[in-house]
Amino acid sequence: MSPQNAPRGSLTSTQAIIDGPTTGVPRQSYPYKRLILTPLKLSGLHRVAGMKKVRTEVEKEIIDKWNKLSWAQKRVVQKRRALTDFGRFSVMMAKRKVCSAFSLMPRNTILSAHRSEFRHS
Repeated sequence: MSPQNAPRGSLTSTQAIIDGPTTGVPRQSYPYKRLILTPLKLSGLHRVAGMKKVRTEVEKEIIDKWNKLSWAQKRVVQKRRALTDFGRFSVMMAKRKVCSAFSLMPRNTILSAHRSEFRHS
């Protein structure tokens, strides 16, 4: 039976069951194409483990290991850098302010400051 003709709610060879007990993702089938696998895995978990068992195993084994991965640390930085619309507006206004300050300065002042950097280094 091809994946397109499979009955609704059944798993095929192109799908996995995912569950995010700590993130609120409900248990569901998900295509392997869209998954990014990590080297982390749960040991000692039975095939029919319930939500409580999965949650305790994840909290006990996976969360500390995940936080040590560079991938997780990059995601934290990305979330921190993600700006709202107002944040982007504030950055734009700050850039304008700096540019206008430079445009009001005499050109030879900017050039002499720039040249002195290269002379001393």
